[in-house]
Amino acid sequence: ASEIERRVKEREARLEYMERNRKWNVDNIAHTAAERTIVSGGGSDGSELHGGLVAGPHGAKPSKKMGPASEKEAVLSYSAFVEEHEAELEEFLQTIDLDDIKKQIHEHGDVYLHEHAQSYILLSCLEDEMNGYHDKMRRAARNSQILSHITELGVSMRRHPRDVVLPFFRRIEEPAYRAGFDDAVEGFVDRIRKRAVEKRKEMDKDNAVELSKEERIGPGGLDPVEVFESLPKPMQDAFEAKDMQMLQVALESMPLDEAKKHMERCEASGLWVSSKTDDQPDDRLADDDDDDDHPGAP
Repeated sequence: ASEIERRVKEREARLEYMERNRKWNVDNIAHTAAERTIVSGGGSDGSELHGGLVAGPHGAKPSKKMGPASEKEAVLSYSAFVEEHEAELEEFLQTIDLDDIKKQIHEHGDVYLHEHAQSYILLSCLEDEMNGYHDKMRRAARNSQILSHITELGVSMRRHPRDVVLPFFRRIEEPAYRAGFDDAVEGFVDRIRKRAVEKRKEMDKDNAVELSKEERIGPGGLDPVEVFESLPKPMQDAFEAKDMQMLQVALESMPLDEAKKHMERCEASGLWVSSKTDDQPDDRLADDDDDDDHPGAP
């Protein structure tokens, strides 16, 4: 396989390929329609959308059926598109000056206004944010919103997106329109950040190694999972939060014998780590930093 195909496959594996091969757009990251600045117009119906672009005059017949026939075709179509146009897409992502962006869209509108280009840019934004490249993500997010606004403007005016590129760049020079556009960019950036946090948690969960019961057994021969599930809810909340004050309150709310029993079982399972020296007792929650002495320890 070519180097580009290898990188496409790596990206698909890391991000579960556009959420399990769905066509990934702004709306299935988060709902954004209310935040876009759209010029009033009649809109377009489904018959005017084909080949990944908004069609020409109203009533024009699609040259081919809408969308891929299957998810497999969608994957192959996207991969082929990226292999052919990745250089132009990466150049667009890195462009800062609006005049340069206008020139690029004028010269390569068939590429940048294709639905696969938007998917590629969205994936790039998410990946950059997850990898800590926040400035790069913001630049790509701004450029992504330019394409989204041009596409929406074309739909609202019932025109091909390439026909409204110049009107869009004239409008963005107007203070009121620019303010609305900037707000949309900030909203998009915020959603990318939130999605990156969620995706990181999902990936961490997927990569977590599940231990067998034998591997989990604590120093006193008890299973920490079973012990945790047997604890009163306030104690469970305290251990999940690793909050000593919450644990203090939970233990003080129950009889001394019951508190002692629960803490002994926690220590035997490894949920509670007790490390004592001759001079200073040091009890702490498992996997936590040293903290105050355990409030309910006998």
